[in-house]
Amino acid sequence: MKNRILILTMSVIAAVGMISCGNPAEPEEFVLTTQNVNNCIVSIGNYKDITVDVDKIALTDELIERYTDEFFSTQAESLENWVAGNGDTVIIDYTGTVGDSGKKNVVGTDQAVSIGKNTHLDGFEDELVGSVAGAHLSFTVSYPENYYDESLAGKKCDFDVHVKKVIPGLSDESVAALKSEVYSDKNEFRLFVYNNLSEFTEKQYEKDVFRSVLNKIVSTSEFTEIPKGLVESMKKEVEEIYTDTAEKYGVNVAEYLKLCDSGLNEEAVKLAKEQIVIFKIAVDEGLVVDDAEIEARASEYVELYDEYTSLDDYYAANPKEKLLEEAITQKVSDYILSVTKR
Repeated sequence: MKNRILILTMSVIAAVGMISCGNPAEPEEFVLTTQNVNNCIVSIGNYKDITVDVDKIALTDELIERYTDEFFSTQAESLENWVAGNGDTVIIDYTGTVGDSGKKNVVGTDQAVSIGKNTHLDGFEDELVGSVAGAHLSFTVSYPENYYDESLAGKKCDFDVHVKKVIPGLSDESVAALKSEVYSDKNEFRLFVYNNLSEFTEKQYEKDVFRSVLNKIVSTSEFTEIPKGLVESMKKEVEEIYTDTAEKYGVNVAEYLKLCDSGLNEEAVKLAKEQIVIFKIAVDEGLVVDDAEIEARASEYVELYDEYTSLDDYYAANPKEKLLEEAITQKVSDYILSVTKR
């Protein structure tokens, strides 16, 4: 499961018992605990009164407007039988026949047409007004005399259009149609998005600060030999972190990391050191996580995600060790943020 309360590059580790670092008979998987972490680190770098200079995402008008439009589009797709009008986006397939040849000269699939933006031939967007998803339209419009393609300039084109989807633009009417308990008009929707975007940017800033401090601590700490079992567990985490990005480039994770002048083992060792440092700080600062906190965290996941119907259902898919790791990480992050100068 990829959901995190605080998104950090931490590992999902299976429970195999408490084993000290340096054990020559290391298992394939290794559990780092607050009891054995001191065996994995010689000395930890300073983590108090560190000063970092981390930029916060600027909430510009352009950014707010873009996120508002994008988020509303995802919500508005659920509205069925919406009648296309000015400000709406219509997703269409079309063919166009120019002149009397009968040959289909222009073809488009899954084309998004925003009514009112005048990005198509004069009259084309007007013909879409009043249509609904599933409609088939036939109409004729002309290319302008100064059209860049001289073979089409000034010629009429007979279009056959299939309306696949109508996505409402942001308006009081479209927001009201969502029947939300949180917002009822476009101003309330804009405020809702702004508040959520503000919260996100603040959390992202805190995450970036913690990441910056953690990098400094790791770079000034001295470790024993990192247990092979821990590194192997971290390799799974690296795969999870980079899989989506690698797929976008059409390569596997190992190939993507190579493009970034890194490697799977190198990244796994980095994550292992981060985890050791986090657990070490938890021990030194007495940041304890009890069973009640673990159960509260599990209950929160059950409430948030439909895939789990009970605590037993959640624990069957997610070991308690994973929740313990997340809880410790959260407490260490909160502590580091409280003592870091920004």
